[in-house]
Amino acid sequence: MISKIILDKFEIDYDNQFVSFPKIQLSRDIYPIKIIGQNGCGKSSLILSLAGVIPDYIFGRPSIKFKLILDNEMSCFPENQVYFRVIPQKFKYGILGFYPYEEVLLVNSIDEDWKAKVINELEINNLNNISSNYLSDGEKKRLMICKSLSAFPPLIISDEWTTHLDNYWINKIQLLFDEYFIKGGFHLEFHSDYYSNDSNVLIKTKQTNSDYLRENFVDLSFLKNVLESSLNLLEFSTHRKVSYYGDNINKMIDLHITSGQLIQLTGKNGAGKTTLLKNLWKDSFYLYKRIIKKVTKKPRILYIPSDPSYHTIGPTIKNEFEKIIGSKFHNEAKLFFENLIGVRVNKDVLGLSNGQRKLLAISLGLFSTYPLICIDEAFSGLDKSNQKIVTEMFNIAVSLGKTIIFTSQENRNISNTISYQV
Repeated sequence: MISKIILDKFEIDYDNQFVSFPKIQLSRDIYPIKIIGQNGCGKSSLILSLAGVIPDYIFGRPSIKFKLILDNEMSCFPENQVYFRVIPQKFKYGILGFYPYEEVLLVNSIDEDWKAKVINELEINNLNNISSNYLSDGEKKRLMICKSLSAFPPLIISDEWTTHLDNYWINKIQLLFDEYFIKGGFHLEFHSDYYSNDSNVLIKTKQTNSDYLRENFVDLSFLKNVLESSLNLLEFSTHRKVSYYGDNINKMIDLHITSGQLIQLTGKNGAGKTTLLKNLWKDSFYLYKRIIKKVTKKPRILYIPSDPSYHTIGPTIKNEFEKIIGSKFHNEAKLFFENLIGVRVNKDVLGLSNGQRKLLAISLGLFSTYPLICIDEAFSGLDKSNQKIVTEMFNIAVSLGKTIIFTSQENRNISNTISYQV
């Protein structure tokens, strides 16, 4: 059993962007333990470094002193990697040729009864017999958590484990983590934000970074000025019946869309929110990559996925925004994006944190000439300040005639929003 976790040092150099964590000592006397830090502070970089899988494209050079006190004996990094499993923020790959339930059965566990309970509680055996790559984001997150809990390691380190999960699954999984702790496990959680009314201990990470450009106030007047000068939106109104797949059945929804609307689609995990957006975007019905309805004409709709990924070659932020708005506003755009994202615009997009990348993708979408923008899980993975900024950008864009449709696990209280239950 792990009795104490000691992070004596974590520093990472991102080529002139230097980030360091404070010293942290945690014991089993405190539960639950949540490490809270803003988007871009280095949480995911620490977790990837501990797991030994930090991607080459991040260009990060980490220095780690991470110790575990296990059965009254100290184990230092990297030898102590054998004692923990990591739940990453996003799902990349499953096991080729295996269904989700089969993946979990492959996990070695020191307690088979516990493993069976976790599988049952998370309803993994009820997931469709498809590659885990084609599961919904919430189902993927349940699968990742199930595989880690089933193994029953001494320590689980999670990165935003609540992302893409609705309240039902968050509460149910939290009970499993509580039992895991009682049985001797240790769960170390990292979050951008955590909404809770209980007496959780929140430990703020600190960023000592001489080149972090984010100010307390982000001026959004540049977004408004560009949209006012470049948009030539015509009034439109459409009533569209969209087919999609969710809750293991075929579904249909009537969407009434007009210019200047902010539309919210809410629903629990597996309800089909992502599929609905994709089908609206492609004007076709997709079921696990099998085309049911032939594509005739793609509407002028921009789709932004919940995890916006960019080119593998690695363009810079400047390359990205100049594709959208050109070089006419270079100086103003440089100031805007450096303040919004917090880093120089010559930085490689692939080196941004998940939260920074999402903020960039949404802002670029709003700058674009698309009259209708669909955003999957627009607020997931963003800290409170960035959620507020995204809401303000939405209000500016819809006031100038754009229409935005976004999905959310919960019904967000945003003024003048039209909500649909999926």
